[in-house]
Amino acid sequence: MCSYSIEENLRELRGVKKVQVDLKNKSGKVIFNASIVDLSTIENRITSIGYNVNNKLADIKAYEKLELCCKKPKEN
Repeated sequence: MCSYSIEENLRELRGVKKVQVDLKNKSGKVIFNASIVDLSTIENRITSIGYNVNNKLADIKAYEKLELCCKKPKEN
């Protein structure tokens, strides 16, 4: 569900050609046309749906709406 959400949201961006998210390794690969969409726009889309990416933090309201399985485990 989590990877699907990220992949589907990014595929909606004009200029994004391919998206692959690997939750196990906490990584992803995005192939995009840089003359149409830039990395910052892609990162902003990811944070806007509740996920951290690179050095950008998730939108807290979007994060709170995520399914429990998509949230980071709480630290003790």
